[in-house]
Amino acid sequence: MKDIEAAMSDDSVLWLTDRKGRRVGVPAARIAYIELGTSSSERIVGFGSA
Repeated sequence: MKDIEAAMSDDSVLWLTDRKGRRVGVPAARIAYIELGTSSSERIVGFGSA
């Protein structure tokens, strides 16, 4: 959360790294929505309703 808050405080870039090690830079001015939470090991597959 501190990295997100720091990126939002000025015209900087928020760098994110996924599980495979790929990095993505997002201009802080373009961030519109952030959802923080724990990752779930359960994956829903198919077209059934949840």
